[in-house]
Order: sequence, then structure tokens, then C-alpha cells
Amino acid sequence: MSAFGKLVSYKDWYSGKFHCEINGLDFEKEKERLGIDQQKRALDQLVDKQYNKIHEDAFAKIVRQRKASKPASERARGIIWALWKERTRFKLIMKTQDFEYAKLLKENEGLRAELAALKKTKGDYGQA
Repeated sequence: MSAFGKLVSYKDWYSGKFHCEINGLDFEKEKERLGIDQQKRALDQLVDKQYNKIHEDAFAKIVRQRKASKPASERARGIIWALWKERTRFKLIMKTQDFEYAKLLKENEGLRAELAALKKTKGDYGQA
């Protein structure tokens, strides 16, 4: 369930495939023009939906497995424990994706710094 893999242009932007800085375009304006913030919001909503669906599915499955095999209090404890494990697993997935996203942002900042250094030494069009 790679949420960041679903919006390819979002991922491409932060991996530096657009190279807007090279064309002299403003990074923030270009990001706004491409609708990156709207895509991020849509992505957050998608993740929330998936998170809720995981919990609903997990709850239904766990209730079916434990139905009438144990006393009610023990069944409830088991359901809570299984949901907690599922939530922990989901949070780990999200942390991994957040880490990958942060790594892409950092790489993009590094590319912009290199470009700025090149512009200082060689001028805007790479000429000495």
C-alpha cells in the first residue's frame, strides 16, 4: 500500500525530474501551478480512507474469528489487542513513507544548492 506511488507527478516533482530551477522558474510558483498542494491534500484523504477501511476490515475479521469461542470480556480484549497491532502496523507504513518523502525533499534541496553554485560560477546558461 504505497500511497506515494499512486500520484506519480507528485513523486516526480520531489525527485527533481521537472528541473524547474534550470529553466529559471520559481520553485514555489511552479509547485502551485502544478497543484502539488491539492495533490497532497487528496493523498492525505486517500490515506485516511485506507486507514479507516483497514480498521473496519480488521474489526469484522477479528469479530468473526472470536465469535462465541470465548467469554465476552476476553473476546473484547482480543479485539482491542488485534486492532492495536493493526494500527501499529499501519503507522509503521506511514512513517516509512514520510521518511521517503523527506529524503526526496532533501535530495531536491541538494540539487537546488548545486544549481545555485553552478549559476554563480558559470552564469545563467552555463557559459563562462
